[in-house]
Amino acid sequence: MAGLKILVVDDDREIRVLLTEFLRELDHDVTAAASGLEAVEAVGCQSEVFELAIVDWQMAGITGRDVINHLRSDSPETHIFVATGHNAQEVSDSYAGPVVDHILRKPFSLRTLAKEIARVASKRAMRPPSDES
Repeated sequence: MAGLKILVVDDDREIRVLLTEFLRELDHDVTAAASGLEAVEAVGCQSEVFELAIVDWQMAGITGRDVINHLRSDSPETHIFVATGHNAQEVSDSYAGPVVDHILRKPFSLRTLAKEIARVASKRAMRPPSDES
């Protein structure tokens, strides 16, 4: 089975590079964005929809919550993981927008990330084939 099409959004270069390299080693098709603006542009430029987005919660300018709102509007089928130093309750308390699929509390392990991505991939595998002819 081919890997997922994943968008990684984080303004911290080290985290973004680490996640991108790790996910590519797992055979995923990864697009990295260094800001919310780059993420919004990447979503608009793609001919295919991202199956998963890993979005940093706090970024200057266009924030993680702005990126999530954009993704939910343009690509409602995209699974969204929020990467944050805040706990799930703090994120929930400060965000009344669309539901996210998982909150990755920084620092999170790559093993945890891989396990959650496998869960998303298994949902994709269980979907009936699309009727595009």
